[in-house]
Amino acid sequence: MLNFIGALPDRRAALTVPGLHWHDYGKRERPGRKVGHATVSAPDLDRLLARLDQAAGLLGHPGWRPSALGLD
Repeated sequence: MLNFIGALPDRRAALTVPGLHWHDYGKRERPGRKVGHATVSAPDLDRLLARLDQAAGLLGHPGWRPSALGLD
């Protein structure tokens, strides 16, 4: 899950990632507020990691690493 804090990223760009599901909470944007999240699914671990890398870059989480999942 990739959280959207403060503002929503570009939905159109995010939905280009296969297996990405967009969750907009309908809240007003403001600093520090969780306004939504995205989840990513894939049929296998290698594709999941590739999709997460793509999504993280598009959604403003460029520092994301597989170690966040305990996979290092």
